[in-house]
Amino acid sequence: MKTLNFLSVTFFVEIISVSSLGRQILLTETNIFYKN
Repeated sequence: MKTLNFLSVTFFVEIISVSSLGRQILLTETNIFYKN
Protein backbone atom coordinates (compact mmCIF):
# COMPACT_ATOMS: atom_id res chain seq x y z
CA MET A 1 0.00 0.00 0.00
CA LYS A 2 2.86 2.39 0.81
CA THR A 3 4.49 1.72 -2.55
CA LEU A 4 1.26 2.55 -4.39
CA ASN A 5 0.91 5.81 -2.45
CA PHE A 6 4.52 6.77 -3.19
CA LEU A 7 4.04 6.07 -6.89
CA SER A 8 0.90 8.18 -7.11
CA VAL A 9 2.62 11.08 -5.32
CA THR A 10 5.63 10.85 -7.66
CA PHE A 11 3.29 10.73 -10.65
CA PHE A 12 1.40 13.79 -9.37
CA VAL A 13 4.61 15.78 -8.82
CA GLU A 14 5.86 14.78 -12.26
CA ILE A 15 2.63 15.99 -13.90
CA ILE A 16 2.86 19.33 -12.08
CA SER A 17 6.50 19.89 -13.05
CA VAL A 18 5.89 18.88 -16.66
CA SER A 19 2.83 21.12 -17.00
CA SER A 20 4.60 24.11 -15.47
CA LEU A 21 7.61 23.51 -17.73
CA GLY A 22 5.30 23.24 -20.74
CA ARG A 23 3.60 26.49 -19.77
CA GLN A 24 6.98 28.22 -19.47
CA ILE A 25 8.03 27.00 -22.92
CA LEU A 26 4.66 28.07 -24.35
CA LEU A 27 5.05 31.57 -22.88
CA THR A 28 8.58 31.86 -24.27
CA GLU A 29 7.45 30.72 -27.72
CA THR A 30 4.56 33.21 -27.63
CA ASN A 31 6.92 36.05 -26.66
CA ILE A 32 9.30 35.20 -29.51
CA PHE A 33 6.36 34.93 -31.91
CA TYR A 34 4.99 38.36 -30.99
CA LYS A 35 8.43 40.02 -31.13
CA ASN A 36 9.09 38.99 -34.73
